[in-house]
Amino acid sequence: MSLRAVINAKCRECTYDAKASGTWREQVAQCSVISCPLWSVRPAPISGPYANPPRDPATVTQEWRRRPLGLAISDHPLVLAGTGEPPPAGCRR
Repeated sequence: MSLRAVINAKCRECTYDAKASGTWREQVAQCSVISCPLWSVRPAPISGPYANPPRDPATVTQEWRRRPLGLAISDHPLVLAGTGEPPPAGCRR
């Protein structure tokens, strides 16, 4: 198994919630655990709003870190991670 495949598998196992919106790559790209040693090399989608997530912890804003996972813009239905419920009014899709 390649190093990239191992990193992808670990990030997916750690972050992905099948009940939340977005693909596994969209959800992993939203990871805000900047202390993780894999954070700067985590996988991201090739295109779309999460194609270029921050890679340098010094450039991450507090607003970005406060966003909940699972609010990715995708064709998947928008639900809060693990709840199956839509997010509160005002959350952006």
